[in-house]
Amino acid sequence: MRTLRFFALAVVFVFLGVLVPSEAYAAPGQEAATAPIAVSLREFGYHDLFLRGMYGSDRLWVPLRTDWTFQSDATLEITYKASPLLRPRSTVTVLVNDQELTSFHPAADGQWHVERVVIPERLLQPPGFTLSFRGYLRITDDECEETVNPAQWVKISAERTRLYLEPQWREAEPDLSQVADLMVVSAASMYKTTTMPSILFVLPDNPTRVELQVASAVAARLGADSGTQPPIRVEWSSTFDPLRAGDAQIVIVGTPDRQPWLVMHGNELPMRWDGRQFIDTTGQPIPNQEGVIQFLPSPAQPHRYMLILSGATVEALAKAGEAFAHRPTYRTLRGETASVTGAMPLADPFPPPPWTTETTTFAQLGKDDRRVDGAGVHDVRYYFKRPPGWVLDKGSQLTLRYEASPALTSREAYVAVFINDVPVGTVRTGPDFDQNEVTFELPIVRLNRTPKGEIDPRFTVRFEVANYLQERNCEQTHPDAGWTIIRSDSFFVTPHVYFTLPDIQVYPYPFVSVEEGDPTWVIVPQQPTRDEMAYGLEIIAQLANYVDLRNFTMSVLTADQVTEDGLKERNLIVLGSEARQSLIRTLLDKLGPLPGYRGEQGIYTALQNNRQGLLREGASPWNPKRVVLMAFGLTDEGAQRAIEALLAEVPPVNEPGVWAALVDEDGNTWPLYREKQIPNIEPRVEREPLLPRPEPWVVVTVVLVLAALAIWGIIFYARRRMARQ
Repeated sequence: MRTLRFFALAVVFVFLGVLVPSEAYAAPGQEAATAPIAVSLREFGYHDLFLRGMYGSDRLWVPLRTDWTFQSDATLEITYKASPLLRPRSTVTVLVNDQELTSFHPAADGQWHVERVVIPERLLQPPGFTLSFRGYLRITDDECEETVNPAQWVKISAERTRLYLEPQWREAEPDLSQVADLMVVSAASMYKTTTMPSILFVLPDNPTRVELQVASAVAARLGADSGTQPPIRVEWSSTFDPLRAGDAQIVIVGTPDRQPWLVMHGNELPMRWDGRQFIDTTGQPIPNQEGVIQFLPSPAQPHRYMLILSGATVEALAKAGEAFAHRPTYRTLRGETASVTGAMPLADPFPPPPWTTETTTFAQLGKDDRRVDGAGVHDVRYYFKRPPGWVLDKGSQLTLRYEASPALTSREAYVAVFINDVPVGTVRTGPDFDQNEVTFELPIVRLNRTPKGEIDPRFTVRFEVANYLQERNCEQTHPDAGWTIIRSDSFFVTPHVYFTLPDIQVYPYPFVSVEEGDPTWVIVPQQPTRDEMAYGLEIIAQLANYVDLRNFTMSVLTADQVTEDGLKERNLIVLGSEARQSLIRTLLDKLGPLPGYRGEQGIYTALQNNRQGLLREGASPWNPKRVVLMAFGLTDEGAQRAIEALLAEVPPVNEPGVWAALVDEDGNTWPLYREKQIPNIEPRVEREPLLPRPEPWVVVTVVLVLAALAIWGIIFYARRRMARQ
């Protein structure tokens, strides 16, 4: 009997030890709910809203996390106060995605009041929804009441107006055509009570050059396509367990012989590994020279993803990486799996990438026609990333193309343009003006650097659209009859030069540029730690976030993987402490001390304690036409401070011409000035000569002709003089 009991217990242990882990991989659990969330309009980045005039209105975008779904309604709690002169017939209407949800009579006593609105769950679809407020504000019962009276107003508090949500995690639906959007969750930073899931790169122990190039290509593509800088972690393959990955999105890079998890679970993958080769979803073997890309739900969480780049050989793995590095090939990826033979000879889709042509349209920058409806004054904003290193030159222009309603009054309707809050120009609209296009000269001095000498990393274009309606003899005009369309074929003309170097303020230039110029290496210490490798990949994603190149060639490498020729050909970002990064001392010796800094004998004298880090930029000692940037410290903690300062804010310093900067223990960056300070905030630029440089043979020919003419002149003069004598 005792034997039977032991046998039964053994069966139970076998069941728990074998079947349960298998089930945990195949079906990690049911869809989990997040905690209820309350978020204010201020947390979305908005200030107080004002509805002004009889038909005052405002419109804003409410982003939703792309990993959310909804099974219950949301509640919008509006905190407002209204002019005490408003009549009881005044109304405020709330719309979501241009659908009316409710209307209410505002309490007209100048005090704060609360109005609650239910938003149906069918309207709660990521990436978000438009929220509009439209007023009908009357201060008299007169049919001829003026429509623009300062007493016609309602104020909505951004701090106290809150949206209450009960989201559920969206179950993973892998599709390689949306891999960046699915892996890098958008709008996560808008919700202070939630965090953006990190990207966990699983790399082989002591990763090779090819493995790092593939990981770098994935990090770059995720950074470029997601439009944000994803947080990145690294785990080594020998210690990787997906069930301990938590809430992370997983990226596995390596061949099966370098990734134990692929060997253990390869038979459970869509493209399974049979020990010798990968088998596609139809049961056919995949040639060993082809790269394998698989995208599937994470074994750890049903709402997270796992991306696998592998192949039977190192060459096949490199081809999988090329599919991510090469933009046209990446755009062809579809579904959950793909076998690739490397970069495909494809042209980029139309329109071409922004800032790469003589003119750049709003359509190239990803914007559609924007219709501004309703009477009153509206603000329309566009946010464009500034091309790294650009100094706008004379002749820079913005051409606005627009359409305007014939119901507008030409005496008062207008569109005013501002870039980074700098006035650019104003055009009057309405039926009295036949033009639908106007060109503004850009105020390049103010846009290149602010009066404080700062460089804004983006262009914030704001259109102030005034839709004022015609009013004749108390004739009632529907407020929606007033509209203006800002067309997507509006465009910039941007002749430009580049800031001079070295200058940390113009980072990320020259390490990335829209011209797809010099490649960049991010060099981490030999035998890097997980954190050091993660920092390197984060910088790659950060650089790619500013420019979506046709072919990403930037890469993370360890100090022992760099070559002398490579150091000569590339711009370099070197990370680490002096004790762990062998290139730091070499670079400090070759670059020399900062001239004039308190008579220092070495840059480390600027440090007050070991928790501080340093940023130093200069001409590369291997090639003066290249640039090297060091983020380092005397200790690992100091180096970490410097690297985090580089990742935290772009640019890391806000003063021009800085070669070196101190990063204190609180993460603040302080410039270390050179002996020769920049006297003003005007950008120093290198301009092309007015005439092109002549070819050498032209110079030689001109010199010979001039010499012959001179000799002939001397002989002619001598003969005439002799003849006179």
